[in-house]
Amino acid sequence: MIQMQNCESVLLMECGIKQIKRNDIAITYRLAMEADRDKREKIDWQKVNAAIIERWSKSGLKYIKERAWKGGA
Repeated sequence: MIQMQNCESVLLMECGIKQIKRNDIAITYRLAMEADRDKREKIDWQKVNAAIIERWSKSGLKYIKERAWKGGA
């Protein structure tokens, strides 16, 4: 099983990379959701979601979350 480290940092970094698309970050979001409980609890989801909204909009956040819940791909 693959587990991501520094989930919040990776998500925030990806929000700043223009080549990253919504589907790409949905995969990362899913990996963060699947991280060990102690790593998940350290993620400031409000901060991550705000960065996603700033980049893509509220409807973009909804799309990303829906994709992430379905498995990311």
